Amino acid sequence: MTYDVAKLGPARAAALELADVAAGICEKYGLRYTLLNETLWGAAEVGGFLPWAATVQLGMLYDDFVVFLEKCKTELEGTHYYIVHSRNCYQFDEVYVRLQKRSGVVLPRGREADQVYYDYFIDIIPIFYAGSTKKEVRAMHNRFVYYYKLLQARKQPPDLLKLSWLPRIIKNEYYYRRRTDDVFPKMEECVKRYGAIPTKYVLIPSLSRQTGVVKLAQTYRESTFLDFSGRRYRVIGRYAEWLREMYDNKTRRRLARAVVNRAMLEGPTLLRRVQLIGLEMLVEFDRLCRKHDLVYTLAFGTLLGAVRHRGFIPWDDDVDVLMPLEDYERFLELAPEEMDTDRFFLRTQETDKDCNLVFATLKRNNTIYCKANRDRFDTHLGVTMDIFPLFNGPNSRVIHRVQDRMCRILKTIIWAHMGAEGEKDPLKRWFYTQLAKIPHKRAYALHRKISQMQKRKTGKYFHVSAGRNPFDRAYNKSDCYEDRVELEFEGHMFFAPKNYTEVLAYIYSDEYERYPLLERRVAKHMPGIIDIGDLFRDYRFEPEETDLDQEVISVGENAAELTANLEKVC
Repeated sequence: MTYDVAKLGPARAAALELADVAAGICEKYGLRYTLLNETLWGAAEVGGFLPWAATVQLGMLYDDFVVFLEKCKTELEGTHYYIVHSRNCYQFDEVYVRLQKRSGVVLPRGREADQVYYDYFIDIIPIFYAGSTKKEVRAMHNRFVYYYKLLQARKQPPDLLKLSWLPRIIKNEYYYRRRTDDVFPKMEECVKRYGAIPTKYVLIPSLSRQTGVVKLAQTYRESTFLDFSGRRYRVIGRYAEWLREMYDNKTRRRLARAVVNRAMLEGPTLLRRVQLIGLEMLVEFDRLCRKHDLVYTLAFGTLLGAVRHRGFIPWDDDVDVLMPLEDYERFLELAPEEMDTDRFFLRTQETDKDCNLVFATLKRNNTIYCKANRDRFDTHLGVTMDIFPLFNGPNSRVIHRVQDRMCRILKTIIWAHMGAEGEKDPLKRWFYTQLAKIPHKRAYALHRKISQMQKRKTGKYFHVSAGRNPFDRAYNKSDCYEDRVELEFEGHMFFAPKNYTEVLAYIYSDEYERYPLLERRVAKHMPGIIDIGDLFRDYRFEPEETDLDQEVISVGENAAELTANLEKVC
């Protein structure tokens, strides 16, 4: 089969290029490697990427892995390629490494640490020696799992206690209380116990199952070749048996239902362009608010990005702001008259037939960025900026609770017409189908009445869009948003709550500076359909020449030589 790399999409094409580079180094120096995990599955059964996969995983026995990293220091010098690991990347708490390629995205000065998230990558996974008895390998595996759970544990944000979540909360609290600052070094020490000394058994930290041929070192010393998207790479000789051990029918069915994240398939350059479209809308929104003295603040992930990154969270793909109701309604009146309607569309229940939200969104015209099946509705599908209203909150905790419950039920009804079409679970789809019989415009009208039942200002706000709607917390106090400061965001200044640390601590816990797990640092809205045309195709941010600009250079002779080494053996 002949593959057109251009049709694979930028992320997959870059992953193949990086795999060529890694395999070329291995062939040049006689190092063993194998396609691993879902990459091996794809090679064995479809001859390429699985539908939802956008990158490549390679595995190497630890002694070869150590040599590989050493050789990369010289072989990758002067190229687009570089290695990322726990010692050169902030909060990269993983025992594997990533081989990355410069994408061409350049961030504003001061955000160089985030650059790594806007480059292409593949995972290079060490296969650690784990002892010569089953008892030894079991002890290492159990210890590794314990340390990894400690790393995963996070401080619980307040007001999240629900009966159905109780087992998970208790488990998280157990590990969080035992977590110390040296957990990651201890985990590294655990898996490197035998170093480069070969043993009978091995441990692959990324795998949930360590059984059968998966845990035998000999499995990874015997190799053959398989085709993968027009290339030929080494794989373990017993790959069919390995895959049976790793992916039973239940696991296969679960993974086969995985949502195809088009943002991941398109790669970081498209995500950055989407962010810049969001920034364009935020700048226009801010201009109008300043002109008419309308109050707003950055909110949720956008606020966290301003505080933690001085810009977008690298894996975030939308903009969130909050406005008190009177300013919100005034904005809705002014926007159609004063905004550039050729570029922007204000989506509300009044302007959008199939709107499924209880708040306004600013949309970029001539773009599509939506989940699969949403394009069948009569609604604007463009890149989004969310504008959330803050209503006057009641003084009574009981009234607040009742009001919140009623609004949540109505929000579900308003959204149900989309859930009835797009939900995969049969029971949930039936439930949404029944709710969808209630016209969503009528449900919205009732939602507005209930959310605005408190007419007089009480010093408290009522959220209709947040996951938690507490009573009398800093998060809900009006002075939290009326007493504002300006924060830098992507080279611009925008308004934020003066006590933003309290707000973020409530939303994300006191540990809001901590990143999520590496595997979760992906665009959260998982669009199935993307088309942003030529907007921000020249996405480089170059206020003036920087050292980083000098690093984004053409591929050097070393890279070409490495690719040639792979072609010789194939």
